[in-house]
Amino acid sequence: MRQRAIILAVVVVVAVAGACQAWEYNWKTEVGASYMTRYIWRGFDVYGRNHSAVQPFVNFSCPDGGWSGGVWMSRANGAGFENYEELDYWVAYDNGWWADTSYATNYQFGYMYYNYPDGPASHSCHDRDLDAHEMWATLSWPNMCSQGIVPSYTAIRMWQAESGLRADGCPWSNFRGSGGWIHVLGLAYDQPVPGWFPSNPDQTLHWTAQTVYNDHMGGDDVDHDWSHAVFGVSTDVPTVAGGTLTPGIWYQSSWDDSVNTSDEWWAGVTGKWPVN
Repeated sequence: MRQRAIILAVVVVVAVAGACQAWEYNWKTEVGASYMTRYIWRGFDVYGRNHSAVQPFVNFSCPDGGWSGGVWMSRANGAGFENYEELDYWVAYDNGWWADTSYATNYQFGYMYYNYPDGPASHSCHDRDLDAHEMWATLSWPNMCSQGIVPSYTAIRMWQAESGLRADGCPWSNFRGSGGWIHVLGLAYDQPVPGWFPSNPDQTLHWTAQTVYNDHMGGDDVDHDWSHAVFGVSTDVPTVAGGTLTPGIWYQSSWDDSVNTSDEWWAGVTGKWPVN
């Protein structure tokens, strides 16, 4: 498992760097980390009992070429979640159509591999592998609303990394039969406000709202239904060495008990700095 994780990380880095080199673009690297008061993923409370998490990352991007990629990690700030230490490797491509029209459309296509080096998860049948694949496509329309509201739609397909059954008929993967689709309808709005510090005269609040339809992804008992809505606000604060601190707060209205039985509040702060 660890060997595969290392190979995938190298593939992501080489793919993004190679794409930048092929088109003679200067690729950029940034490093950072987030502290989140709890880890909410697709509506699920990943670390039960509301544990906080530290989530470091490394991102690579071609500013003029649309390609990006990275490695992201999550680790709970508490005992009992060692098997759920998560490493994600991703690569994506961004571009757009009809830039100067009211129906301008930006898009992103991406792939992610979820790796749990310290898994598998315990199960009454056999311990099961937690690794999974994901592909997504996002469309957004920046010029559609004159008030500056940007609508978006994201389709996500997730499936298990370990296919097949053991000799006794027990699945190798914890995701077998639990993969599926997620559909996300979103709205975003950037609100200019007076700067908070003399060195930063202009401040922007990033407001977001999303509703999510879960098409049986994430567990055998997950319904095909509108599972939740998430509302959030964040802002970027410049720091030393060209870095940025982004504090934020989010609220989730949980609609489907098969995903989450309670509403959620959480907050976090992300710091990131350019390397080159």
